[in-house]
Amino acid sequence: MFLSANTDAESVVKGFDVGGVDYITKPYRPREVLARVETHLKLKQLRDELEKLAYEDPMTGIANRRRIFEKANNLFNKIKLENFPLYLFAVDIDKFKDINDTFGHAVGDEVIRVFVELVKRELGKDDCFARFGGDEFVIMMMKLSKEKALNIVKKIQDNISKTHLLLGSTVSFTVSMGMAEVEYSDDNIDTVIKRADINLYKEKRSKRQSVRI
Repeated sequence: MFLSANTDAESVVKGFDVGGVDYITKPYRPREVLARVETHLKLKQLRDELEKLAYEDPMTGIANRRRIFEKANNLFNKIKLENFPLYLFAVDIDKFKDINDTFGHAVGDEVIRVFVELVKRELGKDDCFARFGGDEFVIMMMKLSKEKALNIVKKIQDNISKTHLLLGSTVSFTVSMGMAEVEYSDDNIDTVIKRADINLYKEKRSKRQSVRI
């Protein structure tokens, strides 16, 4: 918001061009300024809430499918230019339907929340974690070695496989993961996700708790 004695069109337009969102001319009335400030604060709060709805998974608070694709696409060309590694993991909670059928959907939801918290605990500030839907998730790790990335997800799998007391029920669950690395020949992030998915389903078919590369 900017305050000016200039009322000509050129001055007003210049003010908006440099980032102004509202315009008040002198002499100003304090009550009018306060009213306009309150209006803009409410509008900002509304925009923040809409952005949260658009980009955040409501159950877990992590990024949703739309947000991970947006971030991945923004990183895609940067990765190739700066030549740093990015590893993408497709993640699936094993036999999640059986958990829901055995313990109920409330426990199933709690399994998802526990899983998310265990993953978040091990990830760094540059990593990204998103829920694709249901019991499907994606983890992106960058700027670290493949060995370190695999050690992190192995630790996540080990912590998840322990027994958890959830809503009065004793529950054990595991996850399968498939990994893919961004390669120079990749045209877009979709191809990387597809490779990770293929490796994920190979892993699930093998029924072994390890990361398929």
